[in-house]
Amino acid sequence: SYGGMLASWWRLKYPWAVDGAVAASAPIWSFEGEEPAYDPGSYAKIVTRDASSAGGATDACAANIGGIWDSIFDAGTSTEGRAW
Repeated sequence: SYGGMLASWWRLKYPWAVDGAVAASAPIWSFEGEEPAYDPGSYAKIVTRDASSAGGATDACAANIGGIWDSIFDAGTSTEGRAW
């Protein structure tokens, strides 16, 4: 979350002024050059798991979401598709 990122950046920049910051869903480890190395596919992996049976969705949910992307991109190539 943006608020969580601001809280964590504030804490990093002004450690003498802030005792702590809560950043429960902030992607604070999502920057290149971080140690351990940032995995650019990590967000997609987590979201895909949320749309799977392991995340509480039906077995077909992740496949259905993945299968719609071509249709979305195709719709974006025409004025009629973008109006839809």
